[in-house]
Amino acid sequence: MTPNLNIQPDIKVSLKQTFGIDSEMEVEAFSKKNEYVPEIDKSYKFDRDTTLAIISGFAFNKRVLVQGYHGTGKSTHIEQIAARLNWPCIRVNLDSHVSRIDLIGKDAIVLEDGKQVTQFNEGILPWSIQNPVALVFDEYDAGRPDVMFVIQRVLEAEGNFTLLDKNKVIKQNKFFRLFATSNTVGLGDTTGLYHGTQQINQGQMDRWNIVTTLNYLSLERELDIVLAKNKNLNNTKGKEKIASVFLSPASEKGRGTLRIGENMWLYIPNVGKPIRITSLQSVTGGVFNNSDIMRVDYNSEYNCEKIETTDKGYTLYLRAKLKNVAYETLTMFIDSKRFLPYKIEAYAASGMLIKNLYFKEVKDFGDGIIRPSIIETDSPLYKGYKSYIVFANVKKRELASEIFSLNYMDKIEGLR
Repeated sequence: MTPNLNIQPDIKVSLKQTFGIDSEMEVEAFSKKNEYVPEIDKSYKFDRDTTLAIISGFAFNKRVLVQGYHGTGKSTHIEQIAARLNWPCIRVNLDSHVSRIDLIGKDAIVLEDGKQVTQFNEGILPWSIQNPVALVFDEYDAGRPDVMFVIQRVLEAEGNFTLLDKNKVIKQNKFFRLFATSNTVGLGDTTGLYHGTQQINQGQMDRWNIVTTLNYLSLERELDIVLAKNKNLNNTKGKEKIASVFLSPASEKGRGTLRIGENMWLYIPNVGKPIRITSLQSVTGGVFNNSDIMRVDYNSEYNCEKIETTDKGYTLYLRAKLKNVAYETLTMFIDSKRFLPYKIEAYAASGMLIKNLYFKEVKDFGDGIIRPSIIETDSPLYKGYKSYIVFANVKKRELASEIFSLNYMDKIEGLR
């Protein structure tokens, strides 16, 4: 039998300092960590509303049910809050194989003084109730009916638990907390996404003090999470957002591209949904690829290994910082008068010249925008063939962040 935890909260932590939530509220916590406390993910990003709901469960002994789509981090959210409070936390997955016996306990034959005797071994539920732990029922809506009725009595904040197998009434520990996660809200599978989920007794659903929803995050929040998890992307390159749309010829009209960090998508009107593409592909045909068209900053992708002074200005020898860029090395020729490139040679890892880029006819577009108005490219791989990008007009505009999202790709043309 697992020994009880003879501990209780002995400190208070600030929501503002611990979770980054603008609140003066403090919540009880443990000063020391034990084996049941989850590990802290220092890069974890908390959802404000979900965090406040879960914190209310810890602070005021409320039963909290977190509902939402799969993969949104419902259980992890509870774990990460418990980790920062040093609150022991136990997760139980209520799949169809978990029975009433698994939760409550069962008789077992053990040796005692050299004799076989029958002994009742308590399950995870009685042990948790008697200890200062946060018990989390994952996949709560997939639990069997007999299991759900066992849980129902425990849902009451002061509800004692009668263990019939031992003729014993178990009183809840003052710091026992109960949470659950589910994909549905007790109505069963109404979407076709969650086959196997059960309809939950309304009397039981009503016993949950707080029901909060955690669904897929906005693009900006997801980007924050990705950048927090991948420190190497948390730079200008990782935060680049570029959206474009073709106006002509008629065969290409409405075709759009989107770049967010290192990820690129193509939208084709006839297809009706974005398609993931790579930097080496060409959405236009010809010598230009996606990396040439949807680029903001060479500095975020390349390190300068060497600089030479020439009659015209400077020659920079650049090498890729990451493996997934279009070119391994670049030789960039800079005009000393304007400090703008007039030619770039792009090379593969083997040292083979892939293409030349020529930057011509520098133009002042206003608002401090001075740049080449024509980019020309040729390649030894496409002998006798050239491609051009002509910038007829460039102007600054404030654009909402929602524009740089997959859901907006079919509407970009309307921004003109």
